[in-house]
Amino acid sequence: WHNAQPFHLHPAVEDVWERLRAAMVIPGQVTPERIFVSRADSDRQCRNQAEVEAWFAHRGFAVVFPELLSLPDQATLFAHARVVAGFAGSALFSLLYSTHVEKVVLLTHTQYSARNEWLYAVSAADELHYFWSEPEIKAKPGVRWAESFHSPWTFDFPRLEGELDEAVK
Repeated sequence: WHNAQPFHLHPAVEDVWERLRAAMVIPGQVTPERIFVSRADSDRQCRNQAEVEAWFAHRGFAVVFPELLSLPDQATLFAHARVVAGFAGSALFSLLYSTHVEKVVLLTHTQYSARNEWLYAVSAADELHYFWSEPEIKAKPGVRWAESFHSPWTFDFPRLEGELDEAVK
């Protein structure tokens, strides 16, 4: 696993994830097939988070906060999901429990350089869609990388809504 250039996922990691799924997923539990992974914390806060959550809920997504669930409940939720959308970040690392995802849809800003979600998705998903908005703080002389990486941002509905609507169909 290498989350920097050159990004890399060793195929043997999937065997580890399979063992984790077998140990963690709750048999017979019914969970939503379309989930939007939101966040309760303020790291890389999306200023229009409530609007984004409502948009996805209106399209049949269950809005979930994995950090508020037990690990077996997180594993089960992701194991049964067919479409996973959400704010890029650690809450989406539970994609490792997915057995087969048709689509992963990630919302983030242009200064977010981590690609953990991409590495998980290339293993679990048929399609991956990124939607990049602009952060409030951009890297430039005098601005530390961490400030721009963790910057608040607003999802750009005027520019991206049409494409996002197509991606979640």
